[in-house]
Amino acid sequence: MVQQRNCPWLRFSRSQSDAERCGHIQRVWQANWQVHGAVKVWKQMHREGLPIARCTVQRLMHKLGLEGARRRKKVPTTPPDAARPYTLDVEVQT
Repeated sequence: MVQQRNCPWLRFSRSQSDAERCGHIQRVWQANWQVHGAVKVWKQMHREGLPIARCTVQRLMHKLGLEGARRRKKVPTTPPDAARPYTLDVEVQT
């Protein structure tokens, strides 16, 4: 960080490379139905031969507002009715 404050050309090169990388990240994210998170986007970029750090992918995805799909909690579809007692599965034989 200190180098970037003292050397403005480093700051320019980072913003320039970030703009290029954002395009790649957005393309990979869109191609995978907008469900991949930072780790899967990072792995896909490495498969395509684009070397980039995982933390950089996380930072740029956060900057772009991109998120992976999250797993949902299982929601019961029908709540039990307290007024009706449970029925037994056994037939009463007489």
